[in-house]
Amino acid sequence: MIQYFLWVFTFFSLWLTLIWLGLLFEKESRPRLRKHPRVTLVVPAYNEAKAMPGTIRSLAKLNWPRSKLDIIVVDDGSTDDTAAVARDELKKLGLRGRVIRQANQGKSAALNHALRFCTAPYFACLDADTVTRPNGLRNLVAHFSEPNMGAVVSVVKLHHPRTMWEKFQAVEYVISNLLRRLMSMLGTLSITHGALCVFSTDVLRKVGGFAEGAALTEDLEIALRLRSRGYSVKIDWHGRAITRAPATFMQLWRQRMRWYRGYFYNHWKYRNMFFNRKYGLLGMFQLPANFLMVVLLVLAVGLVSYGTVHDAVNFIIRAVTIKGYLWNHFLDFPTLKQFLLGQNVQIYLPIVLAGFLGFVLLVAGYRQLQASALKRLHHIIAYIFIGPYLASTHWVTAFAQEVLRIRRRWR
Repeated sequence: MIQYFLWVFTFFSLWLTLIWLGLLFEKESRPRLRKHPRVTLVVPAYNEAKAMPGTIRSLAKLNWPRSKLDIIVVDDGSTDDTAAVARDELKKLGLRGRVIRQANQGKSAALNHALRFCTAPYFACLDADTVTRPNGLRNLVAHFSEPNMGAVVSVVKLHHPRTMWEKFQAVEYVISNLLRRLMSMLGTLSITHGALCVFSTDVLRKVGGFAEGAALTEDLEIALRLRSRGYSVKIDWHGRAITRAPATFMQLWRQRMRWYRGYFYNHWKYRNMFFNRKYGLLGMFQLPANFLMVVLLVLAVGLVSYGTVHDAVNFIIRAVTIKGYLWNHFLDFPTLKQFLLGQNVQIYLPIVLAGFLGFVLLVAGYRQLQASALKRLHHIIAYIFIGPYLASTHWVTAFAQEVLRIRRRWR
C-alpha cells in the first residue's frame, strides 16, 4: 500500500517538475515603462523603530521622480518610537510623505486607512522590515500596461540569514519565488505579499480594499479576491525586495501558524473557484493542486515516518530477544550489492527520485536568481531531509487549530 502511494506521489511530482522546468527557461517579454505615473507607497508598521531608517533610505534611492512618489507610513499602535523615527527620516531625506497613527488594528486596517488618503493611480505596499532595490518600483509598475492587471509582486530575498532557522527559510524563499514565477507564466498566480507589491488603486477600491479581521493573511485574500473578479496577478522577476525572517524556532512557528491557518481559511472562503471552468487553469488545476500537494506532503512524511519507526521497533525487539543479534548486526558489514538488494526498492526508489527532482528545481531556482547553489549546498541538503518534516508539522497543527476553532492571532 505504501509503495503504491509513494509511486503516485513521485510520478505526480515528476510530471509537475518537467512542466515547470520547461517553462522556467522560456524567455519572458518585459514591458517597458514609458512614463512615470504617481504612486502612493504605504509602509504599515508596528514597533519597527529599528528597521524603519533602512526601509525609508531604500525608498529614497528608488529610480522614480520624487514629485511622483507619495509615502505614507501607518503606525499601527506601536509602543516604541516608530512614528517619530519615520517622521525624522522622511524629513531628513527630503521625501514627500506623512506619518499616520492609529490604534492597533492590524495590517489590513492600516492599509485601508492609507487607501483613503491615496490620490495616485497606483497603490504600493512595503513591509517596514523590508528594503527594495532602486529599480523595484519601475519594474512592477511597467506591467500595468497589460489588460486587467490587478497587482504585481516582486521577488523576495532574505537579508543575510545567520541562524539555522533563517538559513532554512532562505531555501524556502528560493522555492517560493521559483513557483510564483512559474504560476505567473501559467496565469495562475494568486498571492501577493508585503515585500513590495503594487496595486491598481481603482481596482483595489472596486473590490473593497483589504479584508480586516479573521483573514490573517490579507495578501492571499486580496489576491484570491482579485482573481475571483477577473483581474490578473503577476510577479516581476527583476523587481527585488530584501526582507528579514524569523530568527528563532518560536518566531517561525507563530509566523507559520498565521500563514497556514490563513491559507486554509482563505481557500475555504473562495472554494467556489475550485474546479470552476470560469477561472481557467487557476480553478481547474492550480487551486486543487495547492491543496493536493499539502495532503500528499503530509501523507508521504507520515508514511515514511511510520516505516522508520516500525523498522526501529523491530530492530529493538530483535536485539532484546535474539542472543547476539545486536553484536552481529554491527560487525557484519554488508557489501554494496547486499545492501542495495536488502532495501525495499519499491519504497526507496520513489523517495530518492522525488528528492533528486526537488534538488534539480532548487539548483534551477538559485541560477534564476543569479545565486550560487554550490555555496549553499549544505543548507539545501539539510532542508531536503528536515524541511518536509517541519512543514508537515506546521500544516497539521494549523489545520487542527482551524478545525478546533482556536482563536486566530496576528502575532
